[in-house]
Amino acid sequence: WVVHLWQSCSRVDVDIQAATSSHWIPPLQSELDEYIMDRAMRRYSRKATIKINHCRRYLRLVTTSDLFLHDGRRFHPDIYRGMRASGRVARYAWPDISPPSKSCWALWKQFLRSEFPTGAHPEVDN
Repeated sequence: WVVHLWQSCSRVDVDIQAATSSHWIPPLQSELDEYIMDRAMRRYSRKATIKINHCRRYLRLVTTSDLFLHDGRRFHPDIYRGMRASGRVARYAWPDISPPSKSCWALWKQFLRSEFPTGAHPEVDN
């Protein structure tokens, strides 16, 4: 019903936003960590960020730290390939969503390569 509500509101140009003081936001994992979608929204169009967000939600990721192996030196190979990271236990309850399309995955990889050209977390000295 939420999707139907958003679609109906969108048709009549009504924007729904949550009150910032009334909802919980997952914490960042370190000082230089960042929310994946904050980073995506700075450089990509709305249409592109929707595709990136579909991949992020499917992979069950929140922050940039979630993208990398424990040492931060390279992307988790499963996440880069569009698979949920093996060996990781989800910290949050995630909804079941359909797998993203090939075009979504292509944009996901482009996003990762452009935002993290070294393939390492920004906190790691290369």
